[in-house]
Amino acid sequence: MPQKTDVHSVSNGLLLALMLLLGGCNASTSKEQQGPDTILLVDVTDSSGLDFHHHNGMTGQLYRAEIMSGGAALLDYDRDGDLDVYLVQGGDLDTGGQALIEPTAMSAQVTDQLFRNDSTGSRLRFTNVTDTAGLRPGGYGIGAIAGDVNADGFTDIYITSVAANRLLLNNGNGSFTEVGRESGTAVSQWSNAARFLDFNQDGKLDIFVGNYTTFSTSTQVQCRAQTSAVDYCAAGNFEALDDQLFMHTGVNDAGIPVYEDVSEKMQITGSAVPSTAAVVADFNGDRWPDLFIAADGDANKLLLNRRGKRFTDEAALHGVAGDAFGRMLPAMGADVIDMDEDGDFDLFVTHAAGTADTLYLNDGAAVFRESLAVTPVTGRALAKTGFGVAFIDTNGDGLTDIFVANGATTRQQHQVDAGDPFPLRQPNDVLLGAMQGVIAAPASGITVVQSSFVSRAVASGDLDNDGDLDLVVVNNNSPAQLYENRSNPPGWIGVIPVTAAGDLVGASIIFTFGEYTKVRTARRTGGYGSSGDGRGLLQHAALANQLVNVEVKWLDGSRDLFANLDGGKYHRLVKGQGRD
Repeated sequence: MPQKTDVHSVSNGLLLALMLLLGGCNASTSKEQQGPDTILLVDVTDSSGLDFHHHNGMTGQLYRAEIMSGGAALLDYDRDGDLDVYLVQGGDLDTGGQALIEPTAMSAQVTDQLFRNDSTGSRLRFTNVTDTAGLRPGGYGIGAIAGDVNADGFTDIYITSVAANRLLLNNGNGSFTEVGRESGTAVSQWSNAARFLDFNQDGKLDIFVGNYTTFSTSTQVQCRAQTSAVDYCAAGNFEALDDQLFMHTGVNDAGIPVYEDVSEKMQITGSAVPSTAAVVADFNGDRWPDLFIAADGDANKLLLNRRGKRFTDEAALHGVAGDAFGRMLPAMGADVIDMDEDGDFDLFVTHAAGTADTLYLNDGAAVFRESLAVTPVTGRALAKTGFGVAFIDTNGDGLTDIFVANGATTRQQHQVDAGDPFPLRQPNDVLLGAMQGVIAAPASGITVVQSSFVSRAVASGDLDNDGDLDLVVVNNNSPAQLYENRSNPPGWIGVIPVTAAGDLVGASIIFTFGEYTKVRTARRTGGYGSSGDGRGLLQHAALANQLVNVEVKWLDGSRDLFANLDGGKYHRLVKGQGRD
């Protein structure tokens, strides 16, 4: 039920621990440990006003770019206390061709769309404010991230694209101004991933951009499937591009943040891979933000931050370059969660069909071990290609489940035979969380996620401020979907840790109540092409009737203690205003 407040949560129930069960291995658990098999996600798209149809412009040329688009960002752009939704549009890559699927009136606008959250009572309701926000067509979009780049208290948006990335400055009056070129961040090549971070801890948001491959409609190559039929080409058929790091150097006289490309200086160039997703987290516990970059068919990267002076890629040394067999896999999405609740960030990576999703467990010093290949164990079919990821309690049992957005990258023969003009459709998955020692199983009999689209981004956030995470799923060349979470946790508390300068880059939140101490992280999550809720959210039955002490560990090492906070609502915690 909507209750006005503010934005982003983290890996909430983080109790999911997956263990590999082989032939004679056995795991048992009491009935109390097992959550219900009923998914409490309700598709409310039609009644919500979130009317968005993605358009990829496909004409039969089978451009790889057309099947990679579809992003989302959740942000409180108008500072009214609830999350609004920004959705990234594709466009037309081949302007001379005839679209195989005629665009709807909405998708034909070929403009990103902004939806204001006007929810009241128990109903999620959104209003399209694209025109009043001043949004204009701006190239072929891939994904989006949100953050306050000029520290004015209003959240801005950065959009990755096939040709020219964009930076939308929030004017504070409901409108945005595009300043990509003026700011120095209008990357003129195919970018998939992006993340805000303060890599040098100077209090300003820098931008990491994960670039993919070269692309031009005039140099399109023809690839064939094993059946000899023409199909979409894999990333390996094109030249990979170096990633880029843009350092925030200040604001010019026009109020526009200015960025310097420090990619070479910070040593992140020279070993280009087709980057699909990027994650920012302090993997080794040294209080400096690191980067994990998922690569499509090449070695993943783990860029460890050497105190803001340089980055070193130690993925191979630390066990996350590929799988346990040394194979470089086609990684599509990635996000972090403290899966084993030992106080550090673990990695969950989705892959293309034929390879298993991977969970990498962190020992606290950024040394990872592959816990298991998630797909065969959970029953998630190897035939599916996973993109977006969301960690969310879908059934109200207090455990973290995994929502995976699926969609093929090669044509599915049975759909081709059936005459489907877009034969890449795959149903999404929900993997149910379990206590330690118990397999996370795919939810059975779930119709809520079984509609088959070509899903890409998924953004999770508490859209109605009721203490559980809702989902926005962006489907390529299809309507977006809004899932309301009706798990109604018996006890919860949310925090919005902010600095005086503006938006939060990241903070660890320690909740103490009764006999319990729980650690969560405030960070904008997003497995592929998305940026989710940025608040810290904890769900626990004991929170229904207890006051909570909250300690915020800021990225620079300082701490604030906020005592005796009530559960059942969000609290705004300002840096320096607690007790140290």
